[in-house]
Amino acid sequence: MIILCTADNHIGFKQYGLKQREKDIEDSFFRILETGVKINAAAITVSGDLLHSVRPTSSTVGFLKKCQEYLYDNNLPCLVSEGNHDKSKPHWITNISRKDRSKGFVFLDNEKYDLDGFNIFGNSFTTRDNFDKGSYVPRETDLLLMHQQFSEFANFPNEKIFDCNDFQNLKKPTTVVVGDIHITNDFVCEDGHRVYSPGSTELMSESESEKKYVCVYDTDKGTISHQDIVTRNVIRLEVREDNDIEPAISAINKSEQGSMVFIKFNTSVENIISRIRSATRDSEPIIRPKPIMEFNGKEVDFSDEIESDLTLNDVLQEMIDDKNPIYEIASQLTNPEADVVSMIDEFVEKRIKEI
Repeated sequence: MIILCTADNHIGFKQYGLKQREKDIEDSFFRILETGVKINAAAITVSGDLLHSVRPTSSTVGFLKKCQEYLYDNNLPCLVSEGNHDKSKPHWITNISRKDRSKGFVFLDNEKYDLDGFNIFGNSFTTRDNFDKGSYVPRETDLLLMHQQFSEFANFPNEKIFDCNDFQNLKKPTTVVVGDIHITNDFVCEDGHRVYSPGSTELMSESESEKKYVCVYDTDKGTISHQDIVTRNVIRLEVREDNDIEPAISAINKSEQGSMVFIKFNTSVENIISRIRSATRDSEPIIRPKPIMEFNGKEVDFSDEIESDLTLNDVLQEMIDDKNPIYEIASQLTNPEADVVSMIDEFVEKRIKEI
């Protein structure tokens, strides 16, 4: 069988407040469904964050219904596990799921799905302690869906994130497809467990690679390959002096219509962005400017790729006891892509119940 594995679709995310970016994110997900039908996949899996928010708009719900009908008409199941962005009880996807679990959206809340003898387990977003080395994951699981950070993918060590030692109770080898990382990557544990991250299905932040993929899992061969997802074209430019403006304008005008353009620019050059916008209006680019900052004559990069001995979590631990309920929400909110409103709402609701 062939299974398409994806994660971090973030349907409903109106990036930069632009409706066209919300549509891009929907289109990238629907292309995965179309690919599944085209190659006669047995199923599609989503390792968390199918939705960007626990409170989807009516437009987002309408798109999900369109996907549901398409899956149903083509007898294709889409197995969804929970992520941190769409963590709710019940999960929103259950509102449009049907009783026939052989096709359409199927939400797996710490439960197993038998796909013609091939066992898929959807692990809901949880802490490392609660996962307890996979103690509650059925031994017969062949494919495990998770939405967690792993030390093998992380820039900074952190005892709260997962690693190969957390799979001790799983049968060997188990294939694990994870979300939350937004990059396409994989590693193999010493005991044979294989961990794959499909990455996000559209560009969710500037630091991500613009190359996006869906994982194609061949259950007979036990292999996973990566297939490209068509997404909006991305250009990355730097304008450090006046002479760089014309080449930048030329690059934008020669690119695909409506390209996403990230421009790092020197603030000492006069009217850079307005000049570029005026000269590229016919190309309809989405321009995202980012000033080049300097300190003591050296350029400062505030991207999330910078390694440092001191992390935000280190600072939080100094200010807040990590056993304090506020620590968990505070550490989650340090993520620049965090859905602040829904996370705070959920925290308040949980605390009221506890009190």
